[in-house]
Amino acid sequence: MAKRRYTVGYGKPPPETRFRPGVSGNPKGRPKGSKNLSTIIQQELEAEILITEGGRQSKVTKREALVKTIIAKGLGGDIKAANAVLQLDSLSEEREAAQKPIETITDEDQDILKAYKNRLDASTAPEEPTNEDNTDEPL
Repeated sequence: MAKRRYTVGYGKPPPETRFRPGVSGNPKGRPKGSKNLSTIIQQELEAEILITEGGRQSKVTKREALVKTIIAKGLGGDIKAANAVLQLDSLSEEREAAQKPIETITDEDQDILKAYKNRLDASTAPEEPTNEDNTDEPL
């Protein structure tokens, strides 16, 4: 057995068992360009279709067509569809509220934050050693 120049251990595998440069550690892994379910659904919902509404044809996304269909069913008396529309509405309102910009910090808020920071700094500052024996020996 050949002698090694360094210790083999945690984080130091033997050179002969390491991955070679340019060679994948998972050669049969996910192929490049493959799409996950979320991406496929988003692409399908963004695809456009022709619908006829009020005797007129128009191009809308599949997402819009689904929403129009659910709303029409809800208005037609389908309780489940009406419930779905109301849930979607509340979700969209929550998202809009979450995307609103944060209000600016007022001067009063700045003063409170400065006072809090000063208290934290004072409480975490290292204490200076004292000469409690009152001797002239250096610390």
